Amino acid sequence: MIKKKRIQVNISTEAEKEIEELRRKLNLSSISDVIRSSLKLTKYIELEKESGNEIIIRDKKTKKEKEIVFIK
Repeated sequence: MIKKKRIQVNISTEAEKEIEELRRKLNLSSISDVIRSSLKLTKYIELEKESGNEIIIRDKKTKKEKEIVFIK
């Protein structure tokens, strides 16, 4: 059985709206699911950066690429 811990965070109204928008767009059932999904993505990106890889977005239509830079 996975042990769960309840946490409480203070966020702005704007951040709350963004989380709720993501929940709807990703068809997730809860804010917790949004946070878990975001953590997985962040972890993946960090592992790729640690391996020396770049994060690139390619426009489907124009095929132009742009590097995504994450500032710590």
